[in-house]
Amino acid sequence: VKLFPPKGRIIKSVSGVEVKQAKDDKRRPVPTLGKARHSSYSMHSGADGGKALTVRLDLGLPDPDAKAIDELQAEAIVLTIGGYKEMVLTNAQAVLKKEIDLASILPGAKLVIEKASTKGPQKSLDLTITGPNEIRQMEFTTGPEDSNSGHSSSSERKVSENGGIVTRSVQIRSYEFSMNGKPKDIPVQLKVRMPQDYKNERLQFTVTALDLL
Repeated sequence: VKLFPPKGRIIKSVSGVEVKQAKDDKRRPVPTLGKARHSSYSMHSGADGGKALTVRLDLGLPDPDAKAIDELQAEAIVLTIGGYKEMVLTNAQAVLKKEIDLASILPGAKLVIEKASTKGPQKSLDLTITGPNEIRQMEFTTGPEDSNSGHSSSSERKVSENGGIVTRSVQIRSYEFSMNGKPKDIPVQLKVRMPQDYKNERLQFTVTALDLL
C-alpha cells in the first residue's frame, strides 16, 4: 500500500507495520501474522515532500475459495516533518578545508569539506560536521536533483562525542550525466538540510476490495 502524508507534511519513516484484522469476500477471517519482518521503511533523503511511501502488508493464506480480501485493517507508526531548514553550497571545491558556519540551520554547527574529487561522472565529498547532538539529524546530498540524470548517496563513516560536542564524518558520492550521456563539467554542489517539526503518530487505516483472482 502507499501511504501519503497530510497536506504540508513530509513522511520520513514508517515503522511497526501490522495487519490487525482481515476478512475475505464471505466475511471469513484471514490469518494475520503480527508485525511484519520488514516493518520499517524510510523515505530517501533526496525525495521531495508530498510523495507516498510504499509499505508491505503481510497476511496468511485465505480459504481456497476466497475471491477477494473484502476488508483489511492495519496500523503503523508514521514519522512526519513540517519541512526542512536548508543551505546550499554551489561550489564545494571553492571552500575546501574552510570552516563553514551552519548556524542558519543549527546554532553551533560547523562543517568542513575535507576532500572533493571528480572522476568522470563520479563526484565525491568527505565532510566533517561538529556541533550539538542535533547534528545527527542533518542530511547531505550532492549531484543531480533529477534522478533520471544520476543519483547521490551518503554514508556515515564515524560518529563520536566529547564534552557534549558531536563529530560526524560523512562521505557523499554522486553519479551525474547530461542528456547526451557525457558527465557534466560543473562544480560540485552540496546541499545541507535538517528536518524540523517532528511528529510521530499511530496511523490506523482500512484497505478494501483486494481482488485475489
